[in-house]
Amino acid sequence: MILNKLFSKAATISTDRENHRTQSAYENSLLLKRFVFEFCDFYLYLFYIAFNEMNMNLLRQSLVSLFIVDEIRRVASESLLPYLTQNRTKVEDRLKKLKTRV
Repeated sequence: MILNKLFSKAATISTDRENHRTQSAYENSLLLKRFVFEFCDFYLYLFYIAFNEMNMNLLRQSLVSLFIVDEIRRVASESLLPYLTQNRTKVEDRLKKLKTRV
């Protein structure tokens, strides 16, 4: 997280110093820098395990855990979060009832 924030600031500063004719060119340059960094930051260890360590069991475990965490995040953001947002008052009322019982 810290490295990600530092690179984000560095990418913004270096993109600010570049001479872009349009705002879209500026945004594309910044987006490309962020994408390359995020890709390397997130997937480089999988390439290291696969091609340098050649440990397929560890690679399999890493990919399965990555997939499971991503699915949990997806379910939470695509179904749980909208449900809680739409039914906020109902959820708050239920939480108050649970607190009064305890």
